[in-house]
Amino acid sequence: ISIEAHRFEGFVRFKSINNNFLYSSIEPDNNILEIISPHFQRRFSDEYWIIHDIKREIASIYNKISWEIKEMDNEIYNTLKNYNDGFQDLWKGYFKSTTIKERINPKLQKRQMPKRYWANLSEIDSNK
Repeated sequence: ISIEAHRFEGFVRFKSINNNFLYSSIEPDNNILEIISPHFQRRFSDEYWIIHDIKREIASIYNKISWEIKEMDNEIYNTLKNYNDGFQDLWKGYFKSTTIKERINPKLQKRQMPKRYWANLSEIDSNK
């Protein structure tokens, strides 16, 4: 569980929703929100954020003071999953521009970042 939590500290991708709060959806194998929330509280202490575990329909919600785990149905995910604040396009462009085509190695990429995590990473085409 701790390995998966550590991975998600790096794999969480936030979207800015109307400049009001940050939202991220994740699909971990284990219930890790209580483990990773302190990391994001330290890292984004001056932001409102939500990390939504869509498998378990729960979310860690942070209000600039503390975080708590609440039930959150997937209606919110369905509403926000395609929201584009422009940053995703910028990030994809950066990712593409820094990629050295001759060094693309899908096997190594899958070994370093398992494909099951790709669905919620803005820089990865999960259809590959």
